[in-house]
Amino acid sequence: MSINVLSSAPYFTWNGTDSRTMGIVVTEYPPYSRPKERVTTQAIPGRHGQLTMREADYPVYEQVLRTVNCYTRPGADLGAICAWLTGIGELGLGNDVGYVYDASIINQIDFRQILRGNRGYNEFAIPFQCQPFKRKATEPHITATPKNGSISLYVTNPGHVRVPAIVTVYGGNATVTIKPAGEAQAIVATINNADTLDLQRGVCLNWDTGIMTHNTSDGAVLNTKVSGGPQHFNPGSNFVSITGSELTQALILENWRWL
Repeated sequence: MSINVLSSAPYFTWNGTDSRTMGIVVTEYPPYSRPKERVTTQAIPGRHGQLTMREADYPVYEQVLRTVNCYTRPGADLGAICAWLTGIGELGLGNDVGYVYDASIINQIDFRQILRGNRGYNEFAIPFQCQPFKRKATEPHITATPKNGSISLYVTNPGHVRVPAIVTVYGGNATVTIKPAGEAQAIVATINNADTLDLQRGVCLNWDTGIMTHNTSDGAVLNTKVSGGPQHFNPGSNFVSITGSELTQALILENWRWL
């Protein structure tokens, strides 16, 4: 049985597929939740309360369970829905268009049949295990071109948390210096043409002929070409300097995150 898509119905997307095309209608979105901060507590003899210690000098957050309550319309294929709602991917919510959560579906999903008139419906809840932050569904790059062999610019992080810097340079060897907002120290990396300084993975990558490798053409490990810290963009204005005699272009990923 074909399903007439209700374009006005509340919906979510999972890995780019709209729930309405699967015959699903959302009845309740998950509440807006601040993630739990990861801390260690310790009771000190003779001291009131407990000592609370962060893992780092900035907040580190746990995953968040975001449950979407739904029902299926008559004609929906429950087997196809179960096959679709699995694994790891991107969750988009219809009440927060333009943003996604990196999520996984690993827990059991139960469909309970309900009756509306003489037609059968099934209600169910989808437990999405989400990373603590949402991000833009499409993450553009800042494209910068050099003037007299160098690029200098301020990169504004409009999000709520620090994010790892991801910078790609083209046109020969270049030195990348990043000074995050509010920090006294900077990170410095010396990389080659088509190298990506990917501090999210904690590595420097070379895209030689379209193949990602951890080594340069001469076999040197790129990670050894990075020094200093901190290795991120803080919320606010971050200074970036890129220099190189053959530098032609640099791309900076806008991978901002929001609570």
